[in-house]
Amino acid sequence: YDNPIGKCISLEDTILSFTLSEDIASKSYRNSDKNINDKTPTILYILKNRKSTFLDVSEFSKFPHEKEVLCNQGIKFRVINIEEKENNHVVYFLEECL
Repeated sequence: YDNPIGKCISLEDTILSFTLSEDIASKSYRNSDKNINDKTPTILYILKNRKSTFLDVSEFSKFPHEKEVLCNQGIKFRVINIEEKENNHVVYFLEECL
């Protein structure tokens, strides 16, 4: 209800994991076992600008094609745009705050 565009948010206070592949991320969030049906709300976060170093752990992953990276805990992101998609899907476009 409160518009977060332009505000810095923290997704979690733990180490975060991202994929460098937008296609993999999109398929993953739409095919998640958390989706009860096509009306289950989902959020896809797309990081458009990062300022810190992310650790590429792809070669150590059971699924190296996911191109997984880790970032530090407590990292903050500014919401630069939000797109509402069909079936309660939302895409947040983020940039890293300093």
